[in-house]
Amino acid sequence: MDLHATGDRYPAPGQRTTSRSQTNKLHSSCQHSLRRSRGGGGVAVYVKNHIQVCEKRYVHNVTDLEFLALKVQAPVSALIAAVYRPPDYSVRSLLSNLGSLLDSMEIMDCHPIIVCGDFNENLLSNAGKQILEMFQSRGYAQLITAATTEKNTLLELIFISQPQRCLHSGVMNTYYSYHNPVFCVVSSNSV
Repeated sequence: MDLHATGDRYPAPGQRTTSRSQTNKLHSSCQHSLRRSRGGGGVAVYVKNHIQVCEKRYVHNVTDLEFLALKVQAPVSALIAAVYRPPDYSVRSLLSNLGSLLDSMEIMDCHPIIVCGDFNENLLSNAGKQILEMFQSRGYAQLITAATTEKNTLLELIFISQPQRCLHSGVMNTYYSYHNPVFCVVSSNSV
């Protein structure tokens, strides 16, 4: 795995963390966004040394969203955003901020655009799927179709602007977390 994005990255007060030296054995650099208003949360993206990335720190009109946006410049070109929606964060606020994030990413003229993370919207339930509908209305495909948690919910999602560039995607079993990681392998060729 050359790039790994994770949500709910930072522990709440009193929780144990993996030491930075242990993490560096797996990944060579880390970009992160931290929730400052309460413990826990945040997102992190770990990138191997051979991948050239540039963090997009300031995104117009995105004021209250836990995200990290990176422009991958080599060996492939892509825009990747890792997003975490806490369970108590309203869908309305999320949709407004996600819309602004996508507007900003889409004008950068770098494709594919991949938005991944824990959206806390269960796509396997019969309830409304406002987040999915918003992405689909903009031409994005959601790649993950299997449950990502022990309780058979689908919360970890990957949206991609050019689904034909995805060679393979799915859910990995980890056996040590309530949430299983999701992945996609992207073609380096424009299709």
